[in-house]
Amino acid sequence: LRDKLCEAGFEERSITALNKRAGQYQSLFRGDEAPYATEQMRAVYQSFAIRDNENLIGSIRSCIAETFDFNASTEENVIDRNSVLAHLSGEGNGLTSYACSVDMHETFPMVLERFIEKKGFRKHKEIYSKIFMKADTFSSILRGKYPIVKKENVLRLCVGLQLSVDEAEEFMESAGYLFSRGIMMDVVVKTCLAHQCYNTFMIDEELYEHNAPALFGVV
Repeated sequence: LRDKLCEAGFEERSITALNKRAGQYQSLFRGDEAPYATEQMRAVYQSFAIRDNENLIGSIRSCIAETFDFNASTEENVIDRNSVLAHLSGEGNGLTSYACSVDMHETFPMVLERFIEKKGFRKHKEIYSKIFMKADTFSSILRGKYPIVKKENVLRLCVGLQLSVDEAEEFMESAGYLFSRGIMMDVVVKTCLAHQCYNTFMIDEELYEHNAPALFGVV
């Protein structure tokens, strides 16, 4: 890590300062608080990302620019599950163009458990630790303690589970959400999933570059 910091332009610092910066970077990676260092760490990560993933970043940013629609609705795009049921039974008229892939008898925790098994995760910590989610929050979601799971947490789980776009759409729908072309966070996450980019630092970097809130709190 020290060598990478030197490559990024920190070689003129004293060895003490370099070791301190490396320690702060590791704290940030673990999700610990790293006071006074976040902005510098963002700059360091950006230099790593651009150097090592220039083609990937270019492709992701191009897709984001093509996908994001300034005129699209910026509402939360929550699915009314009762309306979907009515539509499936032929009683609804507001979702005629909506192709629902949700099993209405399968709860979000059940879908989460299914994807954990499908993706071959043996320990839950493999998922929540890398998306900077607290263990008790993940446990509460999995046990169905929240009637409504925050959209940001659903997006984070999409990344942690390393879902494809089709899987993520199903996963989002099961929690009552849709991806929106008018919400930058949705566009960035969906684009990164499409490019099989599950790096939380890179995703937050793209959110930062597009003036959107950080999803993982590492920027």
